[in-house]
Amino acid sequence: MGTFVFAISGIRLAARTDMDIFGASVVGFVTAIGGGTVRDLLLNNHPITWMADITYPLVILAAVPFTFVMGKRLNNFSKTLFIFDTIGIALFTIIGMEKALSLGLSPFIAGLMGMITAVVGGVTRDVLCREIPLIFRFSI
Repeated sequence: MGTFVFAISGIRLAARTDMDIFGASVVGFVTAIGGGTVRDLLLNNHPITWMADITYPLVILAAVPFTFVMGKRLNNFSKTLFIFDTIGIALFTIIGMEKALSLGLSPFIAGLMGMITAVVGGVTRDVLCREIPLIFRFSI
């Protein structure tokens, strides 16, 4: 579910920046699996998770037509998507930490791997779409 929602968030932002369906698909893919890919590369964990399980690319590919068909109707669900996005960040943090701990790394490094897993995809999405990454913005 987290992969699907993260892909939707990438596709929606890319579409708002006037990218075509291919560009939006690439941004959706990077958003959904970017953090886990960077984590696996840093941990020298092979094969990369999404390469070993075809479910990840299939879920992302399913998000592309879903997002384009739903279009502006997804705006009505922005609070729901935000909640799922938040849950996804929490779950991806835990997954990243568990993977690092299972490899015998310290809790501190595991925390960093959790953070990388959770936020690198979204940061990359924002950079590709020429936005200041959401987690780097100051708001009160």
